[in-house]
Amino acid sequence: KTCEVIRHFSAAEVIRGWSGVYQRPCEDEVAIAKGSAFLFKYGLGDGKKSEDLIRTLNELQKRGLGLRKAEGFGEISINDTFHHEYKRCPEEGR
Repeated sequence: KTCEVIRHFSAAEVIRGWSGVYQRPCEDEVAIAKGSAFLFKYGLGDGKKSEDLIRTLNELQKRGLGLRKAEGFGEISINDTFHHEYKRCPEEGR
């Protein structure tokens, strides 16, 4: 199986916080900025079915990605309906 990044629009941002328990700042962490988007191309391996991939991606979307999910980070959207509504710019030519 292969997974390839075709295109991405992304940025990094520093996440800061405060620990109420220790009454001091939390360690800074770097995260993918809200609104970042990635387009992947995935080839199924031998014996794999597209249903397996769909199930795995649905679980990933439910579970989230990365750290500090309890604080609202890590939410992802996979194959949202707006992805299908994208209209190509004439100058893009693809």
